[in-house]
Amino acid sequence: MSGSEPGPSTEIRHPGRSRSRTSSRLQGLIVAILIAAVVCQLVQQTDPMFPFLYFTIDSAVLEVVVMTCRLVGRAPDSLWFARARGAAAVGVILSALMFAAVIAPNSPSGGWFNAHDDLWVRTATVLFHGVAPFPVAAEFLVGSYPTRPPLKEATTFTWWPLGYLVTIAGLSSVGLATMPYVFLQPSHNGAGPTSAAVMGLWVIVIMLGSALLAGHRLVHRKTPAASTQ
Repeated sequence: MSGSEPGPSTEIRHPGRSRSRTSSRLQGLIVAILIAAVVCQLVQQTDPMFPFLYFTIDSAVLEVVVMTCRLVGRAPDSLWFARARGAAAVGVILSALMFAAVIAPNSPSGGWFNAHDDLWVRTATVLFHGVAPFPVAAEFLVGSYPTRPPLKEATTFTWWPLGYLVTIAGLSSVGLATMPYVFLQPSHNGAGPTSAAVMGLWVIVIMLGSALLAGHRLVHRKTPAASTQ
């Protein structure tokens, strides 16, 4: 009886396909988390401020729109859409960082929750600032993005927070809105400190964007299209 021993099994791996599946799963997770957070913020009875005056909520809505377009295969294959995705990701992460580092420590309780906060606003706080930033950052790292110099490209993400500031300032000037963040209110802090805070935020946005883009480049380093074992 003659025959041959079976050779070693061959497994073809496609890193790009695996990252694509991971990205799709993260997109669905992000949409679910942020929609739940926005709904909680809309129905809460603690904060009387109009919800969409908050940069946190506006960034969440932008992220949901971008992720939904990617999830259903309707994302435009263009640089402007890629930059909108980057700006949304930076906006979500920036909101969480500023809440944890500036807003929460200066709240009446000195923490994430105040005594009068209802369950809805507490849930929104956790989802916006304690949960969402992680899948948002992960999705940006594993998803596709045009190869461009990180620092220079990160400056294009600043249009989102700067556009928010200009819009709120314009609405405030005609009495239609109030800046919801005390550290960005000239009437409370003075023009000098407020300008310094804005410049600091601009630098942080560029640093966050550069870090995300550098991390994305690292994740997508040239790897073999297939390997055998």
